Amino acid sequence: MMKKVTIILMALLVVAACKEQSASKDPEPQDQEAEDSVPVAAVLDPNVTITLTVDDKLFEITDPTLEDIETYSELVDDNKNFTPVTENFKDFETAVKPGQIVRWKAETKSSDKGFSIAIDNIVNADAKEYDLDMTLRANFFNRMVICSNNGKFVQEKVRENISEGKELWYSYWINFSIQDKDSTIKHYSIDPRLKVH
Repeated sequence: MMKKVTIILMALLVVAACKEQSASKDPEPQDQEAEDSVPVAAVLDPNVTITLTVDDKLFEITDPTLEDIETYSELVDDNKNFTPVTENFKDFETAVKPGQIVRWKAETKSSDKGFSIAIDNIVNADAKEYDLDMTLRANFFNRMVICSNNGKFVQEKVRENISEGKELWYSYWINFSIQDKDSTIKHYSIDPRLKVH
């Protein structure tokens, strides 16, 4: 129970941070963007897309467990990797290469037009467990939190110099939300992995 509450609180704090970052960020010319930071509107053709599909029945559960989320959600990527309904999201692993653009997007299984789903952000799962310097060195991306600016998808470029010929794994949180026709929003988190080779 405590772990679930912690996950929910973390998701809400990160969403708030993303909103604050979006509200406070001054517009910058395109050529001032960081080399490895990919603005959402700038890249329309990602190398790897990870799609989260969610059944809106999840929304009806008052206090969902991770098992509930796994039951009503599934992941699939361009590498023909997918999660059966009963599989643990921790075992879902997407292979990427240095320099590739990774995009996360969300879809709903529901035919009910009153529900919508959004990817809120992607967060480095190890950030709270290790010191910041170590976490940054092991991070696949140049940011610890990758925020969405439109809710439809999140994308970022894998660092060019991340692997140096080694296989590495990156655990992260996908924080997403479901909104119903009354504009009630519920937040959820899952923790798959990336593998660079």
